[in-house]
Amino acid sequence: NISFEFASRGCKDITSVDINQGCINFIRTTAEKFNIPFIKAYRANVFSFLNSHNEQFDIIFAGPPYALENIDTIPGKIIDKKLLKKEGWFILEHFNKLSLDKLPNFIHKRPYGTTIFSIFTP
Repeated sequence: NISFEFASRGCKDITSVDINQGCINFIRTTAEKFNIPFIKAYRANVFSFLNSHNEQFDIIFAGPPYALENIDTIPGKIIDKKLLKKEGWFILEHFNKLSLDKLPNFIHKRPYGTTIFSIFTP
């Protein structure tokens, strides 16, 4: 759903990654239905995708399952691979019981009830 939120706000190049084929099918079908050809949807494990991908982004938003093992390693992988442009942001959605404030490149967090958006820059 976040892909369509970005599209509705004017983003013209969107890459979506999900391991669930049903989610990928939904993204592709909905993008076609609403004529949004600039959404690319990949079925992949996020860690495999990060290891094999080199394109840089202005914004990376990750909303993984809160119980995802090694969720706290995602910011470092994105920063180390230089997947963010110079002024880019990485936003990680996670449960409020997980604190990422001490990780390198952390700049800010925004709480929304039991959800936190932790923000990182290059």
